[in-house]
Amino acid sequence: MEDLNKDWFWKMKKDNPEIYNNFVTRSTEGGYKARADPEAKCCPAGADYLISLTTGNKAENDAMLQSFAEEHVRGPHGHRPITYCTDRSLGFGGHFDAPAGLYLAKHGFGQPTQPGAWFEEYQRAATTTKCGVLILNFTKEYLGSQACRMELGRIPQTLLNVYIKARKHIVRWEDLKQNKELVLEALGSYDVDGASSTSGACALVAQLAGVADETEHDAHAALPFCELVLHMTEDAEDGDTPGVAQALEKLGRAHGDLGDPHTMRDMLQRALAIKEKQYGLEHLSVAVTLANLAGSHGALGDQHTK
Repeated sequence: MEDLNKDWFWKMKKDNPEIYNNFVTRSTEGGYKARADPEAKCCPAGADYLISLTTGNKAENDAMLQSFAEEHVRGPHGHRPITYCTDRSLGFGGHFDAPAGLYLAKHGFGQPTQPGAWFEEYQRAATTTKCGVLILNFTKEYLGSQACRMELGRIPQTLLNVYIKARKHIVRWEDLKQNKELVLEALGSYDVDGASSTSGACALVAQLAGVADETEHDAHAALPFCELVLHMTEDAEDGDTPGVAQALEKLGRAHGDLGDPHTMRDMLQRALAIKEKQYGLEHLSVAVTLANLAGSHGALGDQHTK
Protein backbone atom coordinates (compact mmCIF):
# COMPACT_ATOMS: atom_id res chain seq x y z
CA MET A 1 0.00 0.00 0.00
CA GLU A 2 1.24 3.46 -0.85
CA ASP A 3 0.82 6.28 1.65
CA LEU A 4 -1.16 9.29 0.47
CA ASN A 5 0.57 12.68 0.76
CA LYS A 6 -0.36 16.09 -0.57
CA ASP A 7 1.63 15.87 -3.81
CA TRP A 8 0.26 12.42 -4.56
CA PHE A 9 -3.26 13.65 -3.82
CA TRP A 10 -3.13 16.31 -6.49
CA LYS A 11 -1.41 13.94 -8.88
CA MET A 12 -4.27 11.52 -8.30
CA LYS A 13 -6.77 14.28 -9.10
CA LYS A 14 -5.08 14.87 -12.42
CA ASP A 15 -4.23 11.32 -13.46
CA ASN A 16 -6.99 9.26 -11.80
CA PRO A 17 -10.15 11.38 -11.56
CA GLU A 18 -12.38 8.40 -10.79
CA ILE A 19 -10.28 7.38 -7.78
CA TYR A 20 -10.01 11.02 -6.72
CA ASN A 21 -13.78 11.51 -6.87
CA ASN A 22 -14.30 8.35 -4.84
CA PHE A 23 -11.95 9.67 -2.15
CA VAL A 24 -13.57 13.12 -2.10
CA THR A 25 -17.01 11.55 -1.76
CA ARG A 26 -15.86 9.76 1.40
CA SER A 27 -14.03 12.83 2.75
CA THR A 28 -16.49 15.66 2.18
CA GLU A 29 -15.49 19.08 3.47
CA GLY A 30 -17.86 19.94 6.29
CA GLY A 31 -17.88 16.49 7.82
CA TYR A 32 -20.94 14.38 8.57
CA LYS A 33 -23.42 17.22 7.94
CA ALA A 34 -22.13 17.79 4.43
CA ARG A 35 -22.34 14.05 3.75
CA ALA A 36 -25.82 13.86 5.30
CA ASP A 37 -24.53 11.22 7.72
CA PRO A 38 -26.26 10.56 11.07
CA GLU A 39 -24.45 12.29 13.91
CA ALA A 40 -22.01 10.12 15.83
CA LYS A 41 -20.06 10.93 18.98
CA CYS A 42 -16.47 12.10 18.53
CA CYS A 43 -15.42 10.67 21.93
CA PRO A 44 -15.96 6.99 22.81
CA ALA A 45 -16.48 7.74 26.51
CA GLY A 46 -19.71 9.52 25.63
CA ALA A 47 -21.11 6.68 23.50
CA ASP A 48 -23.01 3.52 24.33
CA TYR A 49 -21.46 1.60 21.43
CA LEU A 50 -18.72 1.68 18.83
CA ILE A 51 -20.50 0.80 15.60
CA SER A 52 -19.06 -1.89 13.35
CA LEU A 53 -20.25 -0.87 9.88
CA THR A 54 -20.24 -4.26 8.25
CA THR A 55 -21.85 -3.64 4.90
CA GLY A 56 -21.16 -1.26 2.05
CA ASN A 57 -24.82 -0.23 1.84
CA LYS A 58 -24.54 3.32 3.20
CA ALA A 59 -28.24 4.11 2.85
CA GLU A 60 -29.20 1.04 4.87
CA ASN A 61 -26.57 1.77 7.52
CA ASP A 62 -27.60 5.42 7.81
CA ALA A 63 -31.28 4.51 8.19
CA MET A 64 -30.51 2.11 11.04
CA LEU A 65 -28.21 4.58 12.77
CA GLN A 66 -30.80 7.34 12.50
CA SER A 67 -33.45 5.07 14.01
CA PHE A 68 -31.13 4.25 16.91
CA ALA A 69 -31.02 7.94 17.83
CA GLU A 70 -34.79 8.39 17.60
CA GLU A 71 -36.41 5.10 18.69
CA HIS A 72 -36.21 2.92 21.76
CA VAL A 73 -33.91 -0.06 21.33
CA ARG A 74 -33.58 -2.84 23.90
CA GLY A 75 -30.10 -4.09 24.82
CA PRO A 76 -27.26 -4.02 27.36
CA HIS A 77 -27.63 -0.22 27.53
CA GLY A 78 -31.26 -0.53 28.69
CA HIS A 79 -34.40 0.32 26.72
CA ARG A 80 -34.00 3.71 25.12
CA PRO A 81 -32.42 5.42 22.09
CA ILE A 82 -28.68 4.83 21.95
CA THR A 83 -25.62 6.96 21.41
CA TYR A 84 -22.77 5.68 19.30
CA CYS A 85 -19.45 6.48 17.67
CA THR A 86 -17.75 5.10 14.57
CA ASP A 87 -14.12 4.79 13.55
CA ARG A 88 -14.78 7.70 11.20
CA SER A 89 -16.33 9.95 13.83
CA LEU A 90 -13.33 9.22 16.07
CA GLY A 91 -10.92 10.16 13.29
CA PHE A 92 -8.99 6.95 12.83
CA GLY A 93 -11.00 5.02 10.26
CA GLY A 94 -8.83 3.09 7.83
CA HIS A 95 -9.65 4.08 4.26
CA PHE A 96 -8.54 1.82 1.47
CA ASP A 97 -8.91 1.65 -2.26
CA ALA A 98 -7.78 -1.92 -2.82
CA PRO A 99 -7.97 -1.93 -6.65
CA ALA A 100 -5.74 1.12 -6.79
CA GLY A 101 -3.43 -0.17 -4.04
CA LEU A 102 -3.85 3.00 -1.99
CA TYR A 103 -4.00 3.47 1.75
CA LEU A 104 -5.77 6.75 2.37
CA ALA A 105 -4.63 7.58 5.90
CA LYS A 106 -5.99 10.53 7.88
CA HIS A 107 -2.67 12.04 8.87
CA GLY A 108 -4.30 15.24 10.12
CA PHE A 109 -6.03 13.31 12.91
CA GLY A 110 -2.87 11.52 13.99
CA GLN A 111 -3.99 8.25 12.45
CA PRO A 112 -1.38 5.50 12.26
CA THR A 113 0.03 5.39 8.76
CA GLN A 114 0.50 1.64 8.38
CA PRO A 115 -2.39 -0.45 7.04
CA GLY A 116 -4.00 -2.30 9.94
CA ALA A 117 -2.39 -0.14 12.64
CA TRP A 118 -5.74 1.58 13.21
CA PHE A 119 -7.05 -1.56 14.94
CA GLU A 120 -5.18 -0.76 18.16
CA GLU A 121 -7.07 2.54 18.30
CA TYR A 122 -10.28 0.67 17.53
CA GLN A 123 -9.69 -1.72 20.42
CA ARG A 124 -9.05 1.13 22.83
CA ALA A 125 -12.21 2.88 21.72
CA ALA A 126 -14.23 -0.32 22.20
CA THR A 127 -13.09 -0.63 25.82
CA THR A 128 -13.87 3.04 26.48
CA THR A 129 -17.51 2.99 25.32
CA LYS A 130 -20.19 2.04 27.80
CA CYS A 131 -21.14 -1.28 26.17
CA GLY A 132 -18.48 -2.09 23.56
CA VAL A 133 -18.78 -2.85 19.83
CA LEU A 134 -22.15 -3.11 18.11
CA ILE A 135 -22.12 -5.30 15.00
CA LEU A 136 -24.78 -3.72 12.86
CA ASN A 137 -25.16 -6.46 10.24
CA PHE A 138 -24.30 -9.98 11.37
CA THR A 139 -24.42 -11.33 7.82
CA LYS A 140 -22.58 -13.70 5.52
CA GLU A 141 -20.80 -10.64 4.11
CA TYR A 142 -19.61 -9.65 7.57
CA LEU A 143 -18.61 -13.16 8.65
CA GLY A 144 -16.54 -13.54 5.50
CA SER A 145 -14.56 -10.35 6.07
CA GLN A 146 -11.12 -10.06 7.65
CA ALA A 147 -12.41 -7.15 9.78
CA CYS A 148 -14.95 -9.54 11.31
CA ARG A 149 -12.27 -12.05 12.21
CA MET A 150 -10.20 -9.29 13.82
CA GLU A 151 -13.17 -8.08 15.86
CA LEU A 152 -14.42 -11.46 16.99
CA GLY A 153 -10.93 -12.77 17.68
CA ARG A 154 -9.21 -9.84 19.35
CA ILE A 155 -11.84 -7.78 21.14
CA PRO A 156 -13.03 -9.35 24.43
CA GLN A 157 -16.28 -11.20 23.85
CA THR A 158 -17.83 -9.34 26.78
CA LEU A 159 -17.56 -6.20 24.62
CA LEU A 160 -19.21 -7.65 21.50
CA ASN A 161 -22.88 -7.05 20.71
CA VAL A 162 -25.06 -7.93 17.71
CA TYR A 163 -28.13 -6.11 16.43
CA ILE A 164 -31.14 -8.37 15.70
CA LYS A 165 -33.12 -6.35 13.17
CA ALA A 166 -36.33 -8.37 13.38
CA ARG A 167 -36.54 -7.74 17.13
CA LYS A 168 -34.98 -4.28 17.23
CA HIS A 169 -32.90 -5.79 19.99
CA ILE A 170 -29.17 -5.65 20.73
CA VAL A 171 -27.82 -8.93 22.10
CA ARG A 172 -24.50 -9.67 23.76
CA TRP A 173 -22.30 -12.04 21.74
CA GLU A 174 -22.02 -14.39 24.74
CA ASP A 175 -25.81 -14.72 24.79
CA LEU A 176 -26.14 -14.98 21.02
CA LYS A 177 -23.69 -17.85 20.55
CA GLN A 178 -25.64 -20.05 22.98
CA ASN A 179 -29.05 -19.45 21.39
CA LYS A 180 -29.71 -21.11 18.04
CA GLU A 181 -32.85 -19.05 17.40
CA LEU A 182 -30.98 -15.78 17.90
CA VAL A 183 -28.17 -16.94 15.61
CA LEU A 184 -30.64 -17.82 12.88
CA GLU A 185 -32.48 -14.53 13.28
CA ALA A 186 -29.21 -12.64 13.07
CA LEU A 187 -27.82 -14.58 10.11
CA GLY A 188 -31.04 -15.19 8.26
CA SER A 189 -31.80 -18.46 6.48
CA TYR A 190 -29.02 -20.26 4.62
CA ASP A 191 -29.86 -23.22 2.43
CA VAL A 192 -26.65 -25.15 1.81
CA ASP A 193 -27.17 -28.04 -0.62
CA GLY A 194 -30.73 -28.51 0.52
CA ALA A 195 -29.88 -28.49 4.22
CA SER A 196 -32.14 -26.91 6.82
CA SER A 197 -31.63 -23.33 7.94
CA THR A 198 -29.90 -24.54 11.09
CA SER A 199 -27.59 -26.88 9.21
CA GLY A 200 -26.93 -24.26 6.55
CA ALA A 201 -26.02 -21.56 9.06
CA CYS A 202 -23.86 -24.02 10.99
CA ALA A 203 -22.10 -25.07 7.77
CA LEU A 204 -21.43 -21.42 6.95
CA VAL A 205 -19.90 -20.71 10.37
CA ALA A 206 -17.87 -23.94 10.25
CA GLN A 207 -16.52 -22.98 6.85
CA LEU A 208 -15.41 -19.61 8.18
CA ALA A 209 -13.79 -21.22 11.21
CA GLY A 210 -11.75 -23.29 8.78
CA VAL A 211 -10.73 -20.18 6.84
CA ALA A 212 -9.45 -18.51 10.00
CA ASP A 213 -7.67 -21.60 11.29
CA GLU A 214 -6.33 -23.38 8.22
CA THR A 215 -5.82 -20.51 5.77
CA GLU A 216 -4.87 -17.61 8.03
CA HIS A 217 -3.48 -19.82 10.84
CA ASP A 218 -5.15 -17.50 13.32
CA ALA A 219 -6.48 -19.30 16.40
CA HIS A 220 -7.73 -16.02 17.90
CA ALA A 221 -10.00 -15.53 14.89
CA ALA A 222 -11.02 -19.20 14.72
CA LEU A 223 -12.00 -19.55 18.40
CA PRO A 224 -15.34 -17.65 18.38
CA PHE A 225 -16.42 -19.45 15.21
CA CYS A 226 -15.52 -22.82 16.73
CA GLU A 227 -17.51 -21.98 19.86
CA LEU A 228 -20.49 -20.99 17.76
CA VAL A 229 -20.28 -24.21 15.72
CA LEU A 230 -20.24 -26.31 18.90
CA HIS A 231 -23.27 -24.58 20.41
CA MET A 232 -25.23 -24.81 17.15
CA THR A 233 -24.29 -28.45 16.57
CA GLU A 234 -25.22 -29.48 20.12
CA ASP A 235 -28.54 -27.71 19.72
CA ALA A 236 -29.28 -29.13 16.27
CA GLU A 237 -28.24 -32.77 16.81
CA ASP A 238 -29.70 -35.25 19.23
CA GLY A 239 -27.17 -36.32 21.85
CA ASP A 240 -23.49 -37.09 21.48
CA THR A 241 -22.98 -37.40 17.73
CA PRO A 242 -19.89 -37.48 15.49
CA GLY A 243 -20.71 -33.89 14.54
CA VAL A 244 -20.51 -32.81 18.17
CA ALA A 245 -17.23 -34.71 18.58
CA GLN A 246 -15.76 -32.97 15.54
CA ALA A 247 -16.83 -29.57 16.86
CA LEU A 248 -15.34 -30.34 20.27
CA GLU A 249 -12.06 -31.41 18.72
CA LYS A 250 -11.72 -28.25 16.60
CA LEU A 251 -12.54 -26.04 19.55
CA GLY A 252 -10.05 -27.94 21.71
CA ARG A 253 -7.27 -27.49 19.17
CA ALA A 254 -8.01 -23.76 18.98
CA HIS A 255 -7.66 -23.49 22.77
CA GLY A 256 -4.41 -25.43 22.58
CA ASP A 257 -3.04 -23.09 19.91
CA LEU A 258 -3.86 -20.20 22.25
CA GLY A 259 -1.87 -21.74 25.10
CA ASP A 260 -4.75 -23.26 27.07
CA PRO A 261 -3.94 -27.00 27.30
CA HIS A 262 -6.38 -27.51 30.20
CA THR A 263 -9.41 -26.58 28.10
CA MET A 264 -7.95 -28.43 25.12
CA ARG A 265 -7.67 -31.61 27.23
CA ASP A 266 -11.23 -31.29 28.53
CA MET A 267 -12.65 -30.81 25.03
CA LEU A 268 -10.67 -33.70 23.58
CA GLN A 269 -11.66 -36.05 26.40
CA ARG A 270 -15.32 -35.35 25.61
CA ALA A 271 -14.68 -35.87 21.90
CA LEU A 272 -12.82 -39.12 22.55
CA ALA A 273 -15.64 -40.57 24.65
CA ILE A 274 -18.14 -39.84 21.86
CA LYS A 275 -15.93 -41.32 19.15
CA GLU A 276 -15.15 -44.49 21.11
CA LYS A 277 -18.87 -45.03 21.63
CA GLN A 278 -19.71 -44.33 17.99
CA TYR A 279 -16.80 -46.01 16.21
CA GLY A 280 -15.13 -48.41 18.63
CA LEU A 281 -11.57 -48.36 19.95
CA GLU A 282 -9.78 -49.31 16.73
CA HIS A 283 -11.11 -46.59 14.45
CA LEU A 284 -8.64 -44.17 12.81
CA SER A 285 -10.60 -41.13 14.00
CA VAL A 286 -10.21 -42.38 17.59
CA ALA A 287 -6.46 -42.70 17.09
CA VAL A 288 -6.24 -39.12 15.80
CA THR A 289 -8.08 -37.79 18.84
CA LEU A 290 -5.88 -39.85 21.15
CA ALA A 291 -2.78 -38.36 19.55
CA ASN A 292 -4.12 -34.83 20.04
CA LEU A 293 -5.09 -35.66 23.61
CA ALA A 294 -1.58 -36.95 24.30
CA GLY A 295 -0.24 -33.61 23.09
CA SER A 296 -2.43 -31.75 25.57
CA HIS A 297 -1.23 -33.96 28.45
CA GLY A 298 2.35 -33.35 27.36
CA ALA A 299 1.76 -29.58 27.38
CA LEU A 300 0.43 -29.94 30.92
CA GLY A 301 3.57 -31.81 31.98
CA ASP A 302 1.69 -35.06 32.55
CA GLN A 303 4.11 -37.37 30.79
CA HIS A 304 2.74 -40.50 32.48
CA THR A 305 -0.79 -40.04 31.09
CA LYS A 306 0.65 -38.99 27.74
